[in-house]
Amino acid sequence: MINNMTNNWKPPVRIHRKMFPEMLTQLHYHIKDSQIVVEDLKVHFILDGVVGTNQADSLATGHPDIHSDILRQIYQELYKHIKDGSIN
Repeated sequence: MINNMTNNWKPPVRIHRKMFPEMLTQLHYHIKDSQIVVEDLKVHFILDGVVGTNQADSLATGHPDIHSDILRQIYQELYKHIKDGSIN
């Protein structure tokens, strides 16, 4: 049983959130071999104070430049926090 558990072990998924004006982003990631491994990016637009559904796939398909820019910004912020030790 224990051997089976260790073979299926995955590092815990962490979530880094960043607020943009009228948008909440979540980067789901884990650390493997001292590298940030991105699992998923979620983008939720906020309209009239209500958080909408995840639009990351729609952005990636319809607006790849916006999607890449959001991913780059949130990844850089996460990297900075890990590097300065505020997130380990």
